[in-house]
Amino acid sequence: MANSKEIDAALTLWRFGLGAREGDLQAIKDDPRDLLRQEVVECYTPTPVGAALRSSADLLMSLIEYNKEVQAERDRPAPAPMPAPQSVATATGNAAGQTAPPGA
Repeated sequence: MANSKEIDAALTLWRFGLGAREGDLQAIKDDPRDLLRQEVVECYTPTPVGAALRSSADLLMSLIEYNKEVQAERDRPAPAPMPAPQSVATATGNAAGQTAPPGA
C-alpha cells in the first residue's frame, strides 16, 4: 500500500534527519522524494577541499593495504627463542665451572 504524499513528506523530513521547519511539510508535499534528493546532493553535501586531502578510493586502498600488512605480521611465525647465555667458565672450557690452578 502506497503512502500519501503528506506521509511521504513527513517521513522524508523525519527519517533523514533534516528536521522540519515552519512550512517545510507544505513545501515538499507535492514531490518529497525529489526534493530530498535535491537537498542532499545540492545543499547538504560538504565538499572538503585541500591539496593534502585524498579521495575516498585512495583512503580505502591504503586501509586495505595496511590491513594486509597487519595480517601478514600476525601470520609470520614467531622467532625461535634464543638459547640461554653460557656462563664465563663454560665458555672458557671449564665445564665444571672450576677456576684454573695457580700458575697454570
